[in-house]
Amino acid sequence: MASCAGVKSARVHFRSLDVETFAKYIERDDVYVVDVRTPEEYAAGHIEGVDCNLNVRSATFFKDYQSLPKEKTIALYCKGGGRSKQVAGVMAGNGYKVVELSVGYDGWVKAVAEQAVRDSKEIGMPFVVSHLPYVKGGFVNKTDEFMEDFGRKMIQAIEVAK
Repeated sequence: MASCAGVKSARVHFRSLDVETFAKYIERDDVYVVDVRTPEEYAAGHIEGVDCNLNVRSATFFKDYQSLPKEKTIALYCKGGGRSKQVAGVMAGNGYKVVELSVGYDGWVKAVAEQAVRDSKEIGMPFVVSHLPYVKGGFVNKTDEFMEDFGRKMIQAIEVAK
């Protein structure tokens, strides 16, 4: 029977951050923000201030990520949090200091939209999409379930505000 005695487990360390913490983190000068989604996903909308779109599904990904600055903390995000966690593990295992957005871009958009609605209610102003900070790209054109649900919530919020 084989023994595991003497085998060292390599522990890979990176931090998964919630939206609020990630938002504060990426404003720092020592942080390099990387979107690891496909170019199509990136073009449809992304977090403002992204330094690099590095497609984790690209055949050249493992070569490409090595050009990222090791002197900065790499802040990663993807669509839902899965790909960024995988990339964070790889990069942390190769000497990078890494954080990642636990809920991905979809969670970011949802949190930003919910905050914008709360802010609009607080100041007694109707919510408009232009109130959304940190979002660039096709936010208004998204037709996924989130946006449909978001639209229903916005109509309800407007009705309550009347």
